[in-house]
Amino acid sequence: MSVSPFTTIDLFAGAGGLSLGFGRAGFAPAAAVELDADAAATYRATVPRPGEAPATVLERDICEVDFAAFRGVDAVVGGPPCQPWSLGGLRRGHADPRDGIPQFARAVTW
Repeated sequence: MSVSPFTTIDLFAGAGGLSLGFGRAGFAPAAAVELDADAAATYRATVPRPGEAPATVLERDICEVDFAAFRGVDAVVGGPPCQPWSLGGLRRGHADPRDGIPQFARAVTW
């Protein structure tokens, strides 16, 4: 089996849905960042696709990740928490500690 020439880092990776989708588009996950232990365990069990090298799963707060180690990946993907911005919530935006958009931007601009 061939290994994908394109790589991603998946932030707020959850169970790995974005990594699986990008995998179907020809990208292989180089790494994933996920704080929740159950979601990280599911990610490890389902990603990557058969025949591909396993991604490094960083089970920690994204604020603690040094993205310099991932220079050279082809794409940064992820699903920052939407609760701070959701119309169904308190809409605290940047004042909500769950706002992951600044960390996502930090990863993109490292």
